Amino acid sequence: MKATGAAIVIAALKAEARTLRRRRDLHILVSGPGPDAAQRTVTTALRASPSAIISWGVAGALHPDLRPGTVLWPQRVVTEDGRTFLAAAQRGSATCLVSVSAPVCTPEERQALAERFDASSVDMESATIAAACHAAGVPFLCVRAIADASDLRLPVWIAAAMGADGRAALTPVLRNLLRRPQDLPALLRAGLGFRRALAGLERSATELRV
Repeated sequence: MKATGAAIVIAALKAEARTLRRRRDLHILVSGPGPDAAQRTVTTALRASPSAIISWGVAGALHPDLRPGTVLWPQRVVTEDGRTFLAAAQRGSATCLVSVSAPVCTPEERQALAERFDASSVDMESATIAAACHAAGVPFLCVRAIADASDLRLPVWIAAAMGADGRAALTPVLRNLLRRPQDLPALLRAGLGFRRALAGLERSATELRV
């Protein structure tokens, strides 16, 4: 890749990456969701000797005060095994984000993560990216917009319906909704939260300084 010396943004989803479409100064990579995809992409990004790497996208709230659309600039990112990495200073607050290996679907899971890691938000990629940047001596930044409120309870089947691109496949979604129509309100709420998160990222795109 031809990004030598430039800042590189890693987003898990194409929709997240599109919120930076006006930032011609940034090289943007779409990894796909999850830590394994993030690891492959950050390894590729580091070969280009970037000036910094930014983890950019949506996250789930672990704190009830964080509503969909709220944009966080976490200063600490924590792995599931407790390793902590600091992000380069921007306009960030003292919030902490924890990265996990599987989607978090219930309020109980979110509360447990909040208590265990003293974290306010959760994603699946940032800690992997942070760890690789730390090992390579490359500045790391993290920008995450809240998509899921802390009290959102997603259907247990939704994780299995997600494809490699992070999108839910239509056929299994419809099949499960036919069996469990009561799950529809939670899915609609999740979709609205995701749209609000993307709007928050787009508003914050001009504030990113690298």
